[in-house]
Amino acid sequence: MRKIIYILSTLFMCLIFKPNVTFEDVTDYNDGVKITDTRKEKHEPENWFKEKEEVTNYDYSFAFVGDTQQLSEKYPEHVYTLYDWILNNKESKNIEYVFGLGDITEGDADWEWDNNKNAISKMNGVIPYSLIRGNHDTTTKFYRTFGNAEYMNQFTGFYKENNINSSYRTINIGPLNFLMLTLDYGADDAELEWAASIIEKYPNHKVIITTHAYMYLDGKMLSSSHGIMPSYSNDDDKPSGKIYNSGENMWDELVSKYGNIVLVCSGHVDHDHVVYRQDEGLHGNIVTQMLIDPQTMDKEIDGGCGMICMMYFDKDFTNLQIEWYSTVRDEFYGASDQFSIDSSKRGESAHNYDVSYNNTFHWASCECGKNMINFGKHEFDGICDDKCNSCDFTRETTHTYDSTGYTEEGHYIKCSGCNNNLNDKIYPHVYDDEHCDSTCNVCGYKRKVTHDYSIHHYDSEYHYDECSRCHKENIISKGTHTYDNDCDSTCNECEYKRYVTHKYSLTKIDGKTHYKECEVCGEKVILNVNNGLWWIPVIVGGVLVIGGGTTFAVIKLKKKDKA
Repeated sequence: MRKIIYILSTLFMCLIFKPNVTFEDVTDYNDGVKITDTRKEKHEPENWFKEKEEVTNYDYSFAFVGDTQQLSEKYPEHVYTLYDWILNNKESKNIEYVFGLGDITEGDADWEWDNNKNAISKMNGVIPYSLIRGNHDTTTKFYRTFGNAEYMNQFTGFYKENNINSSYRTINIGPLNFLMLTLDYGADDAELEWAASIIEKYPNHKVIITTHAYMYLDGKMLSSSHGIMPSYSNDDDKPSGKIYNSGENMWDELVSKYGNIVLVCSGHVDHDHVVYRQDEGLHGNIVTQMLIDPQTMDKEIDGGCGMICMMYFDKDFTNLQIEWYSTVRDEFYGASDQFSIDSSKRGESAHNYDVSYNNTFHWASCECGKNMINFGKHEFDGICDDKCNSCDFTRETTHTYDSTGYTEEGHYIKCSGCNNNLNDKIYPHVYDDEHCDSTCNVCGYKRKVTHDYSIHHYDSEYHYDECSRCHKENIISKGTHTYDNDCDSTCNECEYKRYVTHKYSLTKIDGKTHYKECEVCGEKVILNVNNGLWWIPVIVGGVLVIGGGTTFAVIKLKKKDKA
């Protein structure tokens, strides 16, 4: 029946409703609602100012980033300006968490997603943060861009697998325990039931919910009377068969039902100012709800604004101080947008939850005996962990010291279940020698050693170095002999000398000199020096006469007898 009513009402509103966005100027508190002026005075120069009294009496802060869709499309470089400001002010302002409120992009374009990823991912490992999908962002591209380990590992869990639209995580900030819960655009009943089951697991955590569409600019929760409420027609994701919940639905079905929900923040409805309201839940708790959406400022003010809503709070989360600031212009906007919120109010009907436990279970219940929640078994990080993760129960544990651990300084006896060091004692490593043994004889720790390779060896084929202390051969230094050519007898890298044979040519004559020359290296060997006298052979009557100058020889020739 509810589905039929929803469809009919949506069709009716799309046909006839024209949202009225003109109101009288007002800064008023009416039924817990604060509305700060309207569209008539937006962008006026007098609303900007450089200096204000500095917020000092706080312990921690949160940063809220409203719809960046216009900044992303028109001034993509200032997406970096915004997130760089957060990173640069993390320490000075003690920023503990960053909340994105959806509509990360204007047109769901790939280049917009890539640009936002590069800017936002700079916070990885530096400041924890969460993002949500707006109606201008599709689930597919949201997951493709941020569905990576660096982003997803921040969270305890998600509503659906391979989907980051709705998530939760816990974070401890000083004495405060927070449960950060993100909900998809117009979360349906099944998703709200999932959110309720998560909240019930953490009764002692302060719950902060971020979702894209929840409040209207008049300070009222979004309802069917607002044409801009979540619907299939204004959701670029176009999910099949989804029944969207309005802000009113979310309040009735989830937010009002849990006494530890302290804050709900949303965007979607553009407004130059920060709008907030406070309502009392069913348990008497006061829930602060805020609208933060500067998209029109980025669209209509030349250069964009890169607005950020800073929330400073104390260790009790009772005094919330708000600043509305432009990271692009380095100016604050709206005197009425720099204000404080008292979040300490609690009604008489608020339940006072105390956690109880026995040796097996823990649970939370009110002193009135009602609302027992979070009943479950104790959970521990390991077999040696003695403290329950969800309550103060402490069990007796026995370590099993049967393993050896080590550090650079030494080794120790440790528990195989938790790595606990027995008696917190470290014993020095033991090596075979002082300098060259790299492995401890007890634990196997390997240290870095430096050998003294000052002894040099060579044979007919190789040369190598040897450590003077342990006499280990340096394999790296071992190599074959190298020579300039086949006739070079001395190795270029060591003192080894080999025997070589030259390859001499036929006898050559150079003037009066006879010599032979090596064809490889060019070395010359002198045979003799001619003094200018020539020997002339002459045969006379069977006698060979050889003579030259004043010297001659006579050789008698004899015929060989025939056989």
